[in-house]
Amino acid sequence: MASFVKQSVFSSDSSITRKRTAFLIEEKSKIQEAIKDYLAKYPNGEQVTLHVFHYLGRKRIEMLAQENKKSLASIKQSIGLYVPIVLCDLFSPEKIESLRKTNGTTNLPRKVTKDYTDLLGWVSFYTPHRVIN
Repeated sequence: MASFVKQSVFSSDSSITRKRTAFLIEEKSKIQEAIKDYLAKYPNGEQVTLHVFHYLGRKRIEMLAQENKKSLASIKQSIGLYVPIVLCDLFSPEKIESLRKTNGTTNLPRKVTKDYTDLLGWVSFYTPHRVIN
């Protein structure tokens, strides 16, 4: 079983995560734009991470990997970790929920949907997050 858990209850944010994603600070405004764009279209949506990948695009994400001397897989994981942090910065941890396994502490990823065909083949999984009112 799985459920959505508030980031205020179990946060994705930590000093280790911040350190791992520090290079993405230069991309934060773009990621914020992507989040706002997604939520304007789908205020109750859960695929915000997929939209961030779509918005940044494969070419930019591959450039981030090259610029930071990291694998594409590592960059994708870092972006996935950074999205809920940016969501919390924008809306507060009390208003962000992430899909977690029954234990409440482990993210429960989903496979990429057909809504984002441009991601198929290079992004496999994402963790759903949503903004609550």
